[in-house]
Amino acid sequence: MAERLSDVAAQIQNVRQLAAVVTAMRGIAVSRAQRGRALLAGIVAYTDVVSRAIGEALNFLPTTMTVASAPQRSKRGLILFCAEQGFAGAFSERVFEVAAGDLQGAVILLAGTRGAAVAAERGIKPAWATAMTTHVEGIAAFANRLAEALYGFIAQGAIASADIVFSRSVPGGLRIDRHSLLPLDLGRFTRPIGKEPPLIELAPDLLLDRLAAEYVYAQLCEAAMHAFVAENEARVSAMMAARNNTDKKLAVLLQRERQLRQEEDYDRNYRARSRSRGIARKPWRLTTSTDGVPRSVRTSAWRVKTASHGQELCRIAWICRSRLGFRAHDDPVRIEVIFHTRR
Repeated sequence: MAERLSDVAAQIQNVRQLAAVVTAMRGIAVSRAQRGRALLAGIVAYTDVVSRAIGEALNFLPTTMTVASAPQRSKRGLILFCAEQGFAGAFSERVFEVAAGDLQGAVILLAGTRGAAVAAERGIKPAWATAMTTHVEGIAAFANRLAEALYGFIAQGAIASADIVFSRSVPGGLRIDRHSLLPLDLGRFTRPIGKEPPLIELAPDLLLDRLAAEYVYAQLCEAAMHAFVAENEARVSAMMAARNNTDKKLAVLLQRERQLRQEEDYDRNYRARSRSRGIARKPWRLTTSTDGVPRSVRTSAWRVKTASHGQELCRIAWICRSRLGFRAHDDPVRIEVIFHTRR
């Protein structure tokens, strides 16, 4: 019994250590998500400023200006923002499910180490992959690296249009967003009316090109920040579920530990009372039968020298029930005990 109690105590210690790790991971994810949400408003405001600047720059160009059509041989590019680390549930899988219809013939630019592992499991081979940043301070550098890779494929003629697919945190869960990044649809930018045009020092075409590049960079920053916040909130949810499981497991182990301690205390107290009454120890071999099938139960009983056999038989019955796995809440079961004593 002492050995079984020590095993349960070791399991309790392991579960408590696991719960501490889960709590720490949840705290880190909450902190990162809060910092990301705090900076997201500034990125959105920056995107709006660039959008208004493009609208004002369009006043210097003809109103009939259209976007050049993509070459027929060029493929569509897909920029997928997946999970960088594990313990985020089906975060990356949901991104692949949204883009599943276009994965076959697209040039895939993949962000996220964990997402790359999921892509390999699904047989998806990205043309370019990189690690997603794990801190909000690295969003700007990450967006620059991603933009350079995107422009490199465009310069090679491998990509003529590009869509971005990323997760966004919404009340009640996550939502997967997908929208076109390139070529820019100039019709989405509002041209100011009745406003004095700004003073510019660059040619209108060059100014629009630079503003378009800045807008693409702002869009990549915004998508990366949304994905960063959504991944950490998904990890928070996963860690909360894991903590609930560890709490349930710990409650079961603590209950089992209390039962074993009660049995140990009962046995210890019985031995103390037996010594005081002059009861000698002698081994017994018990053959029990609850359903017609004999079972051998090893135990160390006490043979009473005096006439108080009632307490001894009660203790033997308790040992039989414990060794056969019965508990106090089980239905009553008839136990037949045949005693074989060694003289």
